[in-house]
Amino acid sequence: MSADEAVSARAPAVLDSLTSLRFFAAAAVFSLHVGIFLGPLMPNVKPYARVTYAGPTGVGFFFILSGFVLTWSAGQAVGSGGFFRRRAARILPNHVLTWAAMLAILLALDVSVSTGPAVTSLLLVHAWVPHQSYFGAVNTPSWSLSCEAFFYALFPLLLIGVRRAGVLARRLLLLVAVAVPLAVAIAEPSYADRLDPTAKDFFVSRFPPVRLAEFVIGIVLAVEVRAGRVPRIPLSFAVALAVGAFAAVDVLHDGRWQVVVTLVPFAVLIVAAARSDLRRSASLLRLPWLVRAGQWSYALYLVHWPVLVLVAHFHKTRFASGTEALGAVAVVFAGCVVLAGLVFTLWERPWEVRLRPEHRPPAALRNPQASDRTADA
Repeated sequence: MSADEAVSARAPAVLDSLTSLRFFAAAAVFSLHVGIFLGPLMPNVKPYARVTYAGPTGVGFFFILSGFVLTWSAGQAVGSGGFFRRRAARILPNHVLTWAAMLAILLALDVSVSTGPAVTSLLLVHAWVPHQSYFGAVNTPSWSLSCEAFFYALFPLLLIGVRRAGVLARRLLLLVAVAVPLAVAIAEPSYADRLDPTAKDFFVSRFPPVRLAEFVIGIVLAVEVRAGRVPRIPLSFAVALAVGAFAAVDVLHDGRWQVVVTLVPFAVLIVAAARSDLRRSASLLRLPWLVRAGQWSYALYLVHWPVLVLVAHFHKTRFASGTEALGAVAVVFAGCVVLAGLVFTLWERPWEVRLRPEHRPPAALRNPQASDRTADA
């Protein structure tokens, strides 16, 4: 057994760096949405919108990470009933809370809400409909939970298949998973004119079967890292690669390529961060406050949209300068983080414990499931 294999064999392991990275992914999504809501009030919105165009790629990071940590924390036997109960306990409390809050806000603001989209949103099946009125219904970021629900339905079978596959088969599966979003992006011009105008890039960016490729990549990589078959990648290099890919999406400024450009760099970053934790290497990503922020990221992902809707409704005065605008963005973001912390502490965690009796926070913070906070996105 190699040194890396010996390190990987010392399971369970706490992958705090992965938890921390979730906070940055949620912040990226926030950056895009704040431009949508507050952009019209900024003196010159174009530079801000350009820089934050890649914000949606944070969801892709969540999808890969979700497959990785679910596999990492799974036992040798994954009972479907218990797995689905744990996933429901994890994602539903925050989803139902923010769905109800957003619905109440829309009704209070006298915004028309169609029953069909609202119900499909609550049931997390709205990402299957190629129309903005559905996949953007009520609390818009929840479309990714619709994808996650699909992933969870397949996870027990996917995990068994990946574990039983040989090394060569798993590597071929990785290549196929990378090729799927690339092929859909290349083919997009041939079918885009048949879609509703509100569904531009729908199949590349929101369609659950296509986004499943990222989840599968996470599953395969977790199995390979656990077996010690992934080469060592310096975390600093992985971070630079991911940041570079994020910047490249901004430069390309084409929604078709958001998933494709960041897919491999984000996968590399997740592997590098996991191996860094396994080797107990020094890392800023394991700072306690940053890990805590990562634990709040699911709540942050869901609460920031209602907050921005309210801010945009009540703040209609144009910012006097770019400095004032950025200061306002910082204040709103800080408020969202504080609110996310309250939701996590007072709602998310208590309901998870109530719906999942075997889950006890103090103990859970010191095993691989501590990183199992990805439902999110």
